[in-house]
Amino acid sequence: MNNELYFEQDEASAHTSHTNKMAIEKLFGKNKLIQNPANSPDLAYPIEYIWAYIKPRIKRRNPQTLEELKKFTLEEWNSIPKKIIDNCRKNYKKRLEKVIELEGERLEPVHLQEINKELNEKEEEEEIEENMEEEKNIDKLKMKVTYNDGKMNKLRKKEIKDLKKKIKEIKNETKEKIKKTNEKKKKIPGIVMWRKKRKEYLKKQEEEKIKNLEEKIEKLENMGIIDYLKYTKDY
Repeated sequence: MNNELYFEQDEASAHTSHTNKMAIEKLFGKNKLIQNPANSPDLAYPIEYIWAYIKPRIKRRNPQTLEELKKFTLEEWNSIPKKIIDNCRKNYKKRLEKVIELEGERLEPVHLQEINKELNEKEEEEEIEENMEEEKNIDKLKMKVTYNDGKMNKLRKKEIKDLKKKIKEIKNETKEKIKKTNEKKKKIPGIVMWRKKRKEYLKKQEEEKIKNLEEKIEKLENMGIIDYLKYTKDY
């Protein structure tokens, strides 16, 4: 178990049994239990805050058995957003500092308002810093996209040019095959019908190949840089 982890609970009767304490010691090790007074909403804040967050979520899932209750509780616990944890941690730190300042006296609404105001101001500052950092990243991304757009544009144009060249090659190849078909000796029985069927087959084959290439060309001409990057991965 991580040596930096501690288990915190209040001294409600359900928590003070020998069995419960032994189970905590087994999981976290000796001297890892932080025991708060039984009735101390100021110090029990993290427990109540997190439980208030996950309890309605578990309730909505309507567990029918003890196993489902355990499963849903663990899943909801593991999916708590980082922002919720951060807010809880910051608020609790301020509460502890205020309780020490008041020498253990209860936190009144005015004290909680002070804490929340200070945290909100700090959160606004952090949000501004995050926004500034995000703006910098966006500018960098724009520069990168502009560079890549020009680079990808050249590659795309080259690919379109190669596809058009391929279409010409297919047409020339079909013409050559039809020419050879016409050069077959006339004395062979059924040669006229064979030539006709052969030409039809060659033209159909040519049309299918060209159609596929023209669809690719149209797709390339209409796609942006992101679509082109996906396209190059697919092909």
